[in-house]
Amino acid sequence: MAQGFKDNELTQSLKFMEDLRRTQRDTGTVGFVGMVSEDPNSVGLPGVSDKLPEGYEWTKKFRGGPPEAGNHPRTLG
Repeated sequence: MAQGFKDNELTQSLKFMEDLRRTQRDTGTVGFVGMVSEDPNSVGLPGVSDKLPEGYEWTKKFRGGPPEAGNHPRTLG
């Protein structure tokens, strides 16, 4: 289920969510009620870019790794 609200309808959207939560509580149904927003001034396509900054070479081997025999686990700090 989804319900859209305009930028100036925050109060109405919060009331809608509270009513859904109350209905779930009163009827014993289990569900998840959440709210998301989108920046109307966003530029570019949604999603995550595959492009990495120049010189960025991250790998897991530099994140600490497993503990050596008899020692505490290595940390990032």
